[in-house]
Amino acid sequence: MGLLRKNLARKSARADARVAALQEESRELQLRRSQAETAMAQFESDRLRADLDALHARYVELERAVSVSGTTRT
Repeated sequence: MGLLRKNLARKSARADARVAALQEESRELQLRRSQAETAMAQFESDRLRADLDALHARYVELERAVSVSGTTRT
């Protein structure tokens, strides 16, 4: 009976170690996923900011052109 208990204890310890390793791997994967999502959101934010800046520059240029054409007609 003592040998059976030792064998069971060893198997239980191995299973516990495997569960702990899988939990750690899961935490690492969640962290990497979170970091990837953050990087993607930052990239999208930067792209949208660049688009907004380009639109603003076009707006200012159009406003300037309208202003110039308005002063030349009078």
